[in-house]
Amino acid sequence: MTLDAWREMVDRTRELERALGHPEKVVAAHEQETAILQRRCLRTARNLTEGTLLMRDAIEVLRPAPGDAILPHRIDQVVSRRLRRAMRRGEHFTWSVLE
Repeated sequence: MTLDAWREMVDRTRELERALGHPEKVVAAHEQETAILQRRCLRTARNLTEGTLLMRDAIEVLRPAPGDAILPHRIDQVVSRRLRRAMRRGEHFTWSVLE
């Protein structure tokens, strides 16, 4: 392999690394306003009464996700907990409504 061929290979490798991006994903400043609309959160699948023991069939994953909403990857921490208050269908779950 010639020196020029080696340089070309290294340059293309670095270009590929930049194209793949960084493994840590963050919301860019210009995306902040739309992040709420794009994200999903846990919401009630039906009207629920105070004291309801939550099971998966009572929970939906829907948009939008307000800042205080519980995100879908936390569903296992929500299932089998009781509600502190009644909730309407489609309302988003927050930690304050769970016992």
